[in-house]
Amino acid sequence: MVNEMDTNLLPGENYKQQRLLFNHQVQKLKFDLDALEMFPINLETLLSILITTASYLLLFSQLNLTL
Repeated sequence: MVNEMDTNLLPGENYKQQRLLFNHQVQKLKFDLDALEMFPINLETLLSILITTASYLLLFSQLNLTL
């Protein structure tokens, strides 16, 4: 389980330790997904796909285009 970072902390020793712990927890996440068993998709790839899709949807909605 990944804990949220406390965004109210000012940069300092506690902030650095919390950031390192958060990064360590994210790296420990097991995310196993295969694209039709051809190649694995990691969390970074999945987030890139979702962000790109959301960006295009926002662009289309701003330009009043239909899909």
